[in-house]
Amino acid sequence: MKEPGLDGRWRDKNQPKGGEIRAKRSDTINENLSKPIPQFSPKATLGTMRRETGEQGIESVRKAAKHRR
Repeated sequence: MKEPGLDGRWRDKNQPKGGEIRAKRSDTINENLSKPIPQFSPKATLGTMRRETGEQGIESVRKAAKHRR
């Protein structure tokens, strides 16, 4: 059974992955995010944005992108 978790994500209570929060895949395109990050191209992948900012979470990438030149 799944229940709402942090930030609107879902936690799966069933084993073997019980309690884990799934992260967005790195091949997700910026324009497909719920709130695209304006400092990056709409066609940039989340993996590219993570690599350029050095952050992992979407909100962390968003904050680091604000300080990006």
